[in-house]
Amino acid sequence: MCHLSLFSSLPPKHKTQVLAAICNLSLSDENKYEIAKCGAVQPLVRHAQSEDMEVSRQACGALANLAEMNENRVKIAEEGGVKPIISVLRSPFVEVQREAGRALANLAASAANQAIIIEGGGHQLLISYLLSPDTACQRVGALGIGNLATNPLHRVAVMESGALEPLMSLARSEDIELEIQRYSVLSIANLSSSVDNHKAMVDEGALPLLISLSNAPDPEIRQYAAFALVKLAHNAEIRKRITEEGGLEPVLFLSRTDDTEIHREVLPALCTLSFAEPNKIEICKHGGLTPLLAMANDVNPDLARQACCGLANLAEMMENQNIIMRNGGGKILIKALDNPSVLVRREASRCLGNLAANANYAQEILRRGAIEKLVPALRSDDVGCERMAAMAIANIATNVRNQARMLKMGILEPIESLARVGLDPKAKRDGETERYCLLAIANIAVSSENHKEIINRCLDTLIGFSKSSDVRCRQFSMFALGNLASDPQNLDVVMQGKKFFVDHFASPIISDII
Repeated sequence: MCHLSLFSSLPPKHKTQVLAAICNLSLSDENKYEIAKCGAVQPLVRHAQSEDMEVSRQACGALANLAEMNENRVKIAEEGGVKPIISVLRSPFVEVQREAGRALANLAASAANQAIIIEGGGHQLLISYLLSPDTACQRVGALGIGNLATNPLHRVAVMESGALEPLMSLARSEDIELEIQRYSVLSIANLSSSVDNHKAMVDEGALPLLISLSNAPDPEIRQYAAFALVKLAHNAEIRKRITEEGGLEPVLFLSRTDDTEIHREVLPALCTLSFAEPNKIEICKHGGLTPLLAMANDVNPDLARQACCGLANLAEMMENQNIIMRNGGGKILIKALDNPSVLVRREASRCLGNLAANANYAQEILRRGAIEKLVPALRSDDVGCERMAAMAIANIATNVRNQARMLKMGILEPIESLARVGLDPKAKRDGETERYCLLAIANIAVSSENHKEIINRCLDTLIGFSKSSDVRCRQFSMFALGNLASDPQNLDVVMQGKKFFVDHFASPIISDII
């Protein structure tokens, strides 16, 4: 093997015999590295370009075997072997095409080689192999495209070169070799990992094909098709179609696995799909809840945000709230309020607020220490986080048993301070936050034991909002004042508050409050 460079002078018959011996020896994993290390790569590359069909075939076969090892892929590239192999793909002999295609497909598994292959047009030749009548060429073409599409930098280029249609044709074929079908579906899944490809994939009809393949008898094909649908479901514009055409179940199929890495892959799709009303109950009841709960406190803040967002969406449905709480959702979400990311805290607050719409869960959420963590969120300087924390507090306060305890926890000062910002016409305001803060005060004012502190702290703010141009702010402040005025001992204090609504409201409203 060390003297391959000397065998150029051998007659073709002897060359073929030597190359056949090397090709056979290179089938053994133990020999692959030794053959490449002893200087065989360059002679093999040179003879792969031979016009003699058998010489070329054996040389390409040996290179393909060597390229099954990553170290050898790098070595072949370093010794200038990638572009010559690309040229050999154009051989008129199908026997050579098979081995050259296999060599290039194996080389494409190395990220270092992928740019060279794309620049040399190797992806276009591999796509042409998908259209070959020869099954071995189809197989290596699908394998090579799948390897190239693992690189985010090349997915669009492969897609724009026309890979999708022949891949779909192979994937849907019922009489094709199983391995070819697997490689084709895997290639489609890899291409779907690029958002830039999504529209074209849907336009070319990939969605119904993938949904159909997600029910295939072969487990690998089912999984690859589901992965492709998961990636497409990241796109909010496509999620409605995925739902309508039956693509939710494949996503849930992956959710039901015990593999944490699969959960990480499926999480963005679950989050996106959870925005659609028809999906909320299905996701919660059929496997989607597990990865959402598991990732709500993930070290990756983006994954944690998506998990909390998905849970918040599911918790909008009353039917889901019991399942979420029963599976430890309250404890998990309260822990998420400690996350350094304000976006995670915002979504965790939103979910807790949705769950607290049930008075029983509101009590449990308070008992587990949510209030102590929601108060800092009210002062986060992030509008979204403040709004969701205020919403959660307002809902927790709907439970009468919670109201006195919440006041003792010091909830009134931050809620009133945040609401009062809305009375300053020059301040940067968020009407939704003001509404939730006023609603929280109105709810806490249901308990007469809280009235004195609310009057001392909030009366001027409530009076100010009773004249607000915002209907909901005006309504909630009136509710609060009405609750305070329901106690005859407070009536004079409320009424003397600068005659707060005499000039603004009609007498029937005054009568209602009094």
